[in-house]
Amino acid sequence: MSKPHQQHAQSTGYPPDLVRGRSVLARKWSYLLSQAVVTAVAGADLDKLVAEQLDVLCDAVRTHPFDARPPELVGQRLVAMGFITDGGLRCTLDVLSKGLVNLAEFTPGDLGQIMLALNALSCGYVTATKDAVFEQQEGMQMALLKAVRDARSRIQRSEARMGAFEQSTTSGLLVLSLEGQVRRANATIGQMLHRPSAELIGRDVTGLFPECDNRLTEALEALRDGRADKTKLPMRLLDADTEDLHVTVSLTLAKGPDGLPTEFVMVIEDGTELTLLQHELHRQSLTDVLTGLPNRQAFVGRVQDVLRSADPAHGVTLIHLDLDSFGLVTGSLGRQAGEQLLAHVAGTLRGALREEQALISRFDGDEFGILLENSATTPDIGTLIARLSRELAEPMYLDEHGVACTASFGVVHRPSPRFTPAELLRVAARTLSRAKAAGRGQWELYDPEQDAADLRRQSLAVSMSGAWENGLISVRYRPVVALTDERVAALEARLRWDLDEDDTEPILHDECVRLADKTGLMLTLGTSMMEIAAGQATWWRQRIDMRRPMIVSLTGNQLSDGELVSRVIKVQENTGLKPAQLMFGVPTAEVRTDDAVDNLTVLDDMGFEIMLDDFGLGPGDLAAVTELPVHGVRVARRLVDIGDVTGWDFVAGLVDQVRQTGAAVIVDGVDGELQARRWLEAGAQLASGKLAGMAVDPGDIVSLLAAEV
Repeated sequence: MSKPHQQHAQSTGYPPDLVRGRSVLARKWSYLLSQAVVTAVAGADLDKLVAEQLDVLCDAVRTHPFDARPPELVGQRLVAMGFITDGGLRCTLDVLSKGLVNLAEFTPGDLGQIMLALNALSCGYVTATKDAVFEQQEGMQMALLKAVRDARSRIQRSEARMGAFEQSTTSGLLVLSLEGQVRRANATIGQMLHRPSAELIGRDVTGLFPECDNRLTEALEALRDGRADKTKLPMRLLDADTEDLHVTVSLTLAKGPDGLPTEFVMVIEDGTELTLLQHELHRQSLTDVLTGLPNRQAFVGRVQDVLRSADPAHGVTLIHLDLDSFGLVTGSLGRQAGEQLLAHVAGTLRGALREEQALISRFDGDEFGILLENSATTPDIGTLIARLSRELAEPMYLDEHGVACTASFGVVHRPSPRFTPAELLRVAARTLSRAKAAGRGQWELYDPEQDAADLRRQSLAVSMSGAWENGLISVRYRPVVALTDERVAALEARLRWDLDEDDTEPILHDECVRLADKTGLMLTLGTSMMEIAAGQATWWRQRIDMRRPMIVSLTGNQLSDGELVSRVIKVQENTGLKPAQLMFGVPTAEVRTDDAVDNLTVLDDMGFEIMLDDFGLGPGDLAAVTELPVHGVRVARRLVDIGDVTGWDFVAGLVDQVRQTGAAVIVDGVDGELQARRWLEAGAQLASGKLAGMAVDPGDIVSLLAAEV
């Protein structure tokens, strides 16, 4: 029994077998409710709440004489969770009317009690629904009244803000009639003109702008006639001392509630102050505030300049680095400590490269970029990276905690002149990703061939969804044969991607899975593959009486998916496949997490078989066989050819231990008769690989099975 089931059994006092039966029914009820009605409660929270209500219903059925109040409360709680529509009640009655009578804890004599409980639930549900509707109507009336009051309040606040804006803004503000006379003027325009703003009321606005050569008049006419929405003009403003001010005039037309023009609004900005502000904003936009280093935008611009002017004899070097433990620092010591560390790293990089012609930049988060203009005295890459790593490893103290960070580096040395700055940064980022994949504190030098392969792999990964939708990815089936007579004992669903390119080999199952797992597509793609394989197995059973099990392998992400059981239930309902006909292959290295154990236990309870895939025959793997509901193991392909006698004797002994648990032993990658004979002698029963046959279309499987008859 899974850990959650054990905890539930202990907390409620129910026997474990009773809890298991209720758990399966509760999961199905929860899943179908979530499909019928969309509410804020979902996933594990919904599963827990539904399980609690099911316990209440079951207890009510078992209570004599019958008490209708608890089931009525269940109906009310469903409404409180958001299942207000008829679909929620219909789904509940459909699931429970079928599910309760099939629970092992009830007998046919309990049918009357079950009907009473469902009737009481329905009454509570309907009553609560009516109350909820009345509450919503009353709430809507209150909301409408509040909206009216809020609208009036907003108008008053808006007028107050407008008045405050007019007096506090650093820009001159004039409100003009449709004929161009000043109606209102704020204090700022008076200060700009060195005269009281009240003197401007009633004046023609064109008199404030000498030599405006009709541009202002034409702009006002264009706004009034609807030929423009807004206008911005550079103008000269004449103040009381007959001095010109270079300003920018912005004009808009205000309209009344009827949509007709009412007045012009003119904003006058001092050009000198605006220019200074623009320069400052531009400087700030190119600088990282925390470290004072140039940001990514500034770095890109500088890369372009340096690539054009670099010494062709020495070139440039671009280094993209990422701090390995930054997340641990912020997670344990807080965000402020992380900011202090970033500032420290910036200073460390400056100090380590002070003798070099280097531009240091902070990119995003904990990533930095370094652009070196190489010279005859620039150290080689290995020496330079060693120096940077050594300096970064020196601890700094944050609230009495000595903190140091290792870093991973992606290096592009003397890049080709054909690279644009954006392309150069992209290849540096991919090189950094390869370094991080090798472990913390590593560095990687750009390799054009490896980068091209990585780029193609990434391109395939992001285009995989479209390939599946367009039918380029198909599900095929490979035989799993008995080692005794090489007859087909099971079939395994496998993916195949036929690329829409000439002279290109198809992408087979293992690589398809790696690509899909990289983008998270495997959860969706795996469910679709499961449904196709289950449907094909059902078709074979109905047409040719094929009752061999179908194997569908899951990835670690699928195995730990909180919705896995719900997905399997849906596939089962859509295809009609019997649980005994489907075996799930799960990665041995991923089966010990709580989510994985819970999913495996529930699938086993439902009647599905489990096979440990990529089984390594180590102590941990053997422990998984004894502790989990396992029906078979598939020995990893890497162990097929163990050459020395001692190693083979050890493997044979471990196979025997697996067999003693009752689990079948399957060997992957058996390509010839000699391998098959050795594994048969060791105690293995089944094999997949070239000996059994490669994955083929469903029609070829039918021919293969017919040939064995």
